[in-house]
Amino acid sequence: MTYPALYSGSPLIPLDIVAAVIIAFVAALIAIYFLIHFRDKSAPVNLKIKRLVFIGSGLLLLILLASAALAAYWLLPTPHVIRADPRAGETDYPLTRKIEIIFDRPVSRALLEKSITPEVPGVWVFENSTYRTHLLRRLVFYPQESLTVATEYTIALKNVTNVIRKSPPYNYQLKFKTQKSPEVKKVTPGNNQKDVGADTPILIYLSAPDGQVSHFQFELSPQLPFETSLDQTKTLYTLTPKTPLKQGTRYQLLVKKSDVRRNLKTEAIVETGPLSEAYRGYFTTKIPVGIDSIFPTGDTVTSRQPITIRFTKAMDEASVKRSFSIQPPVAGSSLLIDHVIYVFTPKKYEFATEYTIRLAKKAQSLDGSFLESDLITTFTTLGRVRIASSFPTDGASGVRSAEPLAITFDQEVNPASAESLFSISPATSGVISWEGKTMIFTPIKSWQKDTLYTATIKAGVRSLDGLDSITDSQIVFSTVQSVFKLPVPIYLQQHPLSCELAALRMVLAFRQIEKTEEELLSQVGSDPSPRRGNIWGDPYEVFVGNIDGKQMSTGYGVYWPPIARVANLYRPAREFSGLPFPEILTEVKNGNPVIIWTYSRSGIPTFWFDGSGEKIFAASGEHTVVVVGFVGPVDNPSQIIVNDPLLGQIYWSLSEFIPKASLFANSGVIVY
Repeated sequence: MTYPALYSGSPLIPLDIVAAVIIAFVAALIAIYFLIHFRDKSAPVNLKIKRLVFIGSGLLLLILLASAALAAYWLLPTPHVIRADPRAGETDYPLTRKIEIIFDRPVSRALLEKSITPEVPGVWVFENSTYRTHLLRRLVFYPQESLTVATEYTIALKNVTNVIRKSPPYNYQLKFKTQKSPEVKKVTPGNNQKDVGADTPILIYLSAPDGQVSHFQFELSPQLPFETSLDQTKTLYTLTPKTPLKQGTRYQLLVKKSDVRRNLKTEAIVETGPLSEAYRGYFTTKIPVGIDSIFPTGDTVTSRQPITIRFTKAMDEASVKRSFSIQPPVAGSSLLIDHVIYVFTPKKYEFATEYTIRLAKKAQSLDGSFLESDLITTFTTLGRVRIASSFPTDGASGVRSAEPLAITFDQEVNPASAESLFSISPATSGVISWEGKTMIFTPIKSWQKDTLYTATIKAGVRSLDGLDSITDSQIVFSTVQSVFKLPVPIYLQQHPLSCELAALRMVLAFRQIEKTEEELLSQVGSDPSPRRGNIWGDPYEVFVGNIDGKQMSTGYGVYWPPIARVANLYRPAREFSGLPFPEILTEVKNGNPVIIWTYSRSGIPTFWFDGSGEKIFAASGEHTVVVVGFVGPVDNPSQIIVNDPLLGQIYWSLSEFIPKASLFANSGVIVY
């Protein structure tokens, strides 16, 4: 999810605005003078000037009074929330939508503390400023990961006060619930529906839009290849068979579901919930008129399974026996029970073989009528033992720590043989139980986070009525990633270009030392002299330019040596440059937040010369953040957590963090 951001502040009363107001006022005075002049050309000049001064003074007074009244109305009262999305108490809130809070008046963003519980990685952004980067009424939270289904969240705002920080601060709270997990509302063909056409698609209607909220698994038995599609409303899945459904076959449709949370930028799954059965139903394809049912069908038929054909009317036994055939041929016996149930009992089928049953339409009933068409259907006997399904699935990510591993075989197997051939790496102790054809491995201790597991079942699993497996099978899955984060307070910068001071202020506050930006600036020192062409100050010594100025024009910033020097006044600290990325995270893991130099916008490299002729490296959008944590293992994280003085706490991917830090050669300050 992308979001706009006020990347840099601006002076409350910038010189260009002051100049524009003065020019407009002078232009108004000139216009008034000419109006006075043309209305009374004969009047002396000094009288015209007196009239101009009187009218101009009145106009100026009126402007000042109107401005004061507007400012008093707009800036002095306490801001109140006039609209929020979601509404208080709202349920069914989408998992990926931004959260908006709108005030009736501008609010002080420097003092406002924001939080969402349960915690969600995301960015709080002030938008739609009334004037440049000032007077903001809209606060927006952009989640970086989807919210959790059916969960109550609380938005808490502390120290809500007006923009001049004079109104009594108060706290605001908003509770809402996220949408429920989509359920299967309807399926066609319906459960136990008969006479389904061979080309009939399977439609699965959901109670709510899926939109990557859940991961659905569809299993059709007997197995048949099909294509899966989700319509634009995200409420209808369509399973389209790639080959026609078989005649007279009873199919089982099994729908399983696990809720997931995703990274909204990469769409990668960050957490997978438990697997549940969302639907189980059956339907039977068309068979010739006169036949009620036929069994078996499918691809898991045992070696001695009888064939049963039930008729809708009394049949002639001799005629039925003459009309029945099976290919490949199988020895066996047959009989017609009560003239309506024909049973063929084989001596034994061959394993892993497809058989075709044919009942010719010449089969005659006792009333002399015949079947309207031939019955032709197939089934397949059991073959080698294989894994039919598993949860977690092969390749799954974000598996919860307490989730058991369930492996379902395609046929009944000898439990002892399967257990003896099962292993998991890294080695994990656990308990094995069985539910039908499913072997369930429950770890005694939770799965380790940040870990890639490989479950292996070696060849040799014995079948109870099929062929033993002859190949190894593997299921690979990764567990949910850990989050390491130091409780460094979040302070937004108080000036357009004071990010370095805000970063140092955060780190010192983490060490129980409270300082203001003004105190720190006085200790860092500053060189407010304006830039003269390609000559400017030295950020390796002091803060360069006006802290309330415009970057690369009237103000810039300060580098790591002065920040380290001031930090050492309060705590042991060291500056660094070229520190390898893993060592930066190791320092954080050891409890030491790291101030690091990056950029906030384009990051275009440039340079100037200081007064002594030394070449100074610089970059547009030069910025400073505090590395406070990471997601995943310290030696291979997926995201870096930083406290950004402009935006608050945000999560950067490695592809975002590394280029930003590399521009300044991985330079920064560690405060111990």
